[in-house]
Amino acid sequence: YRLDRISRSIADFSQLILTFENLNVKFTSATENFDSATPLGRAMINIIMTFAQLERETISGRITDSTYYRGNKGWWIGGRAPFGYKLSKLKDSNGKLQSSLAIEPTEAEIVKLFYAWYLEQDMSINKIVTRAFEQGIKTRNGNAWSIRVIADMLWHPMYTQNTMKIYNHFRDLGAHIINALEEFDGTKSVNLYGRLNKNASHHKRFREVSEQNFIVSHHPPLIPDDEWLKVQAKMTAKKHAPPRTGQSQHSYLSGLLRCGECGYAVSVMSRHENYKIYICSSKKNRGTKFCKSQIIRTHIVDDAVLSQLIEYFHSDKVKEELKKIKQARTISPEILVEKNNLEMKRTKNNFEIQNLVKAIADGNAIVNKYLTEQVQTLDDQNAEIQAQLKKIESLAYAHDQTLDALTLIATFVGDVDRNIKSASFDEMKWLCQTLIKHVYISKDSIAVSFLI
Repeated sequence: YRLDRISRSIADFSQLILTFENLNVKFTSATENFDSATPLGRAMINIIMTFAQLERETISGRITDSTYYRGNKGWWIGGRAPFGYKLSKLKDSNGKLQSSLAIEPTEAEIVKLFYAWYLEQDMSINKIVTRAFEQGIKTRNGNAWSIRVIADMLWHPMYTQNTMKIYNHFRDLGAHIINALEEFDGTKSVNLYGRLNKNASHHKRFREVSEQNFIVSHHPPLIPDDEWLKVQAKMTAKKHAPPRTGQSQHSYLSGLLRCGECGYAVSVMSRHENYKIYICSSKKNRGTKFCKSQIIRTHIVDDAVLSQLIEYFHSDKVKEELKKIKQARTISPEILVEKNNLEMKRTKNNFEIQNLVKAIADGNAIVNKYLTEQVQTLDDQNAEIQAQLKKIESLAYAHDQTLDALTLIATFVGDVDRNIKSASFDEMKWLCQTLIKHVYISKDSIAVSFLI
């Protein structure tokens, strides 16, 4: 019908004409008069194709620019809604409906569950796939989960909040941040999309963060920023984890044991494969005149500690503490807002300090004096902000550690004997390190001092 209906690429169409000629095929356009056998006809074809290609590239550019404009404004740029969300419409500042995302409750709970599972001790993405299959948790299409899909879910920032912690995380990774600093107030979500070089051909899965746009998005978050960052830290650590040595496999009570006679640390020694002992470090290194404690077989101490753990699990105190802490928030919403504002202020100060340092390099002695004073003032403010943040974070960390320990206890309470005896070495080590302050060993007693 028309030349631009068969192709809008000069190179492509030229190759097509050559192929036609080699096969003795004549090409005719129903609405355009030209003769490809003459020089003038071929020139006309090239002119028509040039404008056809220009039109194609112009339309493509407009569509791309429109997509990036909507994306940079925080709207959903198209495609299926990711797992945990559904497509919705919201009005923009001009009253025009734009595509966005709304929470899909059933799927959202699964996303939260996968994040929580991954942060469990000794958990991996492969184990999440297995557990999801065993519990009958399937994808939106009713299929079994794959490692790649869950890995993408755990990595993608669109599930978390637009807080200063997330801003700083992606700034450090070199992402192209679209929104102003003030927009990272923790009330919305974020997204990473597109490519800075629009001609780049890398699939998004293999695209570096520094090659993409980072934006504040209008959809609601599912995962708190702290939890999302913990997941990223664990995923990064697993990539760079060094080979494990056998030294830490001697005892899951390593670092917790104390001599009941002199108070020094107790270490484990292996006489041969099936014969391990606990010995006071003072006696081992300095002789019996400094400590007269006895050497004890490891299994005697381990069995006694396990018995006390089991008894501890059944105590009403632990059950009551678990119930109480689960109902409590880590920190109040007001303090969370204050924390984010402090981080925002610190980041602003750092930007201002960088600009002042550049100005000092270009200024005269008198100007530099006042600029240096400003830098010192900002640095003092940052030190005060850091002290306030440290105080807030220490409270949150203490709460999280306690909650992790008590949550693990809750999983053991159902069948304590079987669960403890079937637990792996790493599970038992983490459990003991989390719950126990010290284990005092003496000739007549083995006393466990609990942290909770």
